[in-house]
Amino acid sequence: MDQYPQRGMQYPGGNSANFCVYASMAGHQASYLGVLGGDVHADHIRRSLSSFDVDLTHTRNTELPTNLCRVTLTNGNREIEDSTDYDLFSSCPILLDDADFKYIARHDLVHTSLYAHIDDQLVAVRETGAMVAYDYSNFWSTELVRSTCQAVDIGFFSFPTRSWEEGKQRMLDLYSLGCGLVVATAGKRGACVYNGRRFYEKMPYHLEVPPVDTLGAGDAFLTGFSIRYTQGMKLRKNMEANLHMEWQRDDWEDYEDRLIENSMAAGNLIASYVCGVEAAFGCGLELK
Repeated sequence: MDQYPQRGMQYPGGNSANFCVYASMAGHQASYLGVLGGDVHADHIRRSLSSFDVDLTHTRNTELPTNLCRVTLTNGNREIEDSTDYDLFSSCPILLDDADFKYIARHDLVHTSLYAHIDDQLVAVRETGAMVAYDYSNFWSTELVRSTCQAVDIGFFSFPTRSWEEGKQRMLDLYSLGCGLVVATAGKRGACVYNGRRFYEKMPYHLEVPPVDTLGAGDAFLTGFSIRYTQGMKLRKNMEANLHMEWQRDDWEDYEDRLIENSMAAGNLIASYVCGVEAAFGCGLELK
């Protein structure tokens, strides 16, 4: 739960929960395969996710308390600090079973992150046929990327304080480790994508409009980008399999350019909406 002492309110959140809600907002069936606690905060999270038609049938329920984060706002820009000295996911990591893998195989895209603690199961997740988007946030290490990127289709990284000149060099390094598509976000400085051939850059929408709350904006961009990119890659795969298409190199590069550019625009669209909402997706509860 994201707690706002300034407002006297608290809201559901967390990057995978945010992803599910934003995907549902965009008209897609989303499912949350995560861990929820056994307190009133977790009950509110369940109700909130269900109100967006997020499927919870494979969610793990525990008696542990919910992680709490303290959020402060300055002109709509958020700063987050942990209010608890434990991590629910590391305290109760998910061990995926055959039923989970069959469930995952019904989906086109899986979102996960370094906070999910399922890195040792990523290869098996990827083998279900779903594309994998991994949020490395800004706490990643070279060792983490090297050990996970072979099972990741889209790697997302946060560069909040880096110049793009420095950021692009870091993106080249990440690509060299085996990360197939590197996506970096930097708040109001926009986003950049590297695919091994060229860089793509895009500024956020509506920069002239003061944000209500920037919490969740990065997750929203990630959601819009990865959904649209997955759709485009699925179209290519189906055309190749069903129509036995053979791409000319120039044609594929043009398709890829347009797909990445359109995916960035889709990310911007959802992020601009989220910046006008309290917390990640509303659903506030009085902070007592």
